[in-house]
Amino acid sequence: MIVLFIIFVVFYAIFDLIIRKTDVHNKLFNKSIVKKHKYVKFIFILLFISFVFSIEYGKQLLKYIYDEPNYLSIIVSALLSSIYVNFIPIIFRRNK
Repeated sequence: MIVLFIIFVVFYAIFDLIIRKTDVHNKLFNKSIVKKHKYVKFIFILLFISFVFSIEYGKQLLKYIYDEPNYLSIIVSALLSSIYVNFIPIIFRRNK
């Protein structure tokens, strides 16, 4: 179990670094884009939720097929966790 945790932490750090370096979360929810169109933020939230649920479903399917947590599902979990941590505060921030 320690090995799986170390794999999770390493891949979480890698995905978190990639998301922060590309700054994709701020580019998607840029205030100028959201202000131009009325429902853009709502559409982005729906797309984000559908993307995350589809990846989560795939992860659970991998876990079901192999009957135990495997390396691929641990890596996908790290990707989802880094997406959650970086996108959720930006999605639910208030526009000033």
